[in-house]
Amino acid sequence: MGATLADPPPLPQRRLLFIGDSVTCGAGIDNWPACPAETDRPSNGYDAYGMLLGRRLDAQSELVCYGGRGVVRDYLGHRNVLNAPQFFNYSIPADDPTLQAKWVDDGWTPDAVVISLGTNDWNLQKTDPLTEDEFVGKYLGLVRDVRSHYRHAWIVLTNTRLDRRRPCAQPVGSGDSEAHERSARCLVRLAPLSWQRLRRASRQNATPRDRG
Repeated sequence: MGATLADPPPLPQRRLLFIGDSVTCGAGIDNWPACPAETDRPSNGYDAYGMLLGRRLDAQSELVCYGGRGVVRDYLGHRNVLNAPQFFNYSIPADDPTLQAKWVDDGWTPDAVVISLGTNDWNLQKTDPLTEDEFVGKYLGLVRDVRSHYRHAWIVLTNTRLDRRRPCAQPVGSGDSEAHERSARCLVRLAPLSWQRLRRASRQNATPRDRG
């Protein structure tokens, strides 16, 4: 009856990209203790930490996440599925190749990329240990791929929900050797990995802006 659509508000200038697993997707947010029978509700991306942070910082947020997946393997130990180094490059990351759709770079460039992975990789660590070379190599490969797309973005590596004792988030390649050490320790604290190698490799792959 004569109504018209109003123009949407302008998008925030800041842009954030989050790469992770079910935690990044917002899984379990709507599962209330008072309703124990309803434990299989879908993820709530709107209230996921990345979207909440974006609203608090007046920033656009994009979530690139896949529940149950890791860097090397999923929570069941499968390596022949799309894990983070693979699903990062898909808009529809289906394991069935006939359902997949490749991501197309349309010029949207984040100011910072936050990566939170590892929980599912270590799920079977006691029965099927993950090797240092495999995890570190795959993780650095993912970081290099992200860097190839976003040359000037900060890349932030965070620890996973497995270790809640000391929260950690640190820009990669900030030029601060102690910061590199803290970042690497957070990534490998729960597994027998060489944090020195990860620190050196992240510094070597930093851009001139990152190095300061």
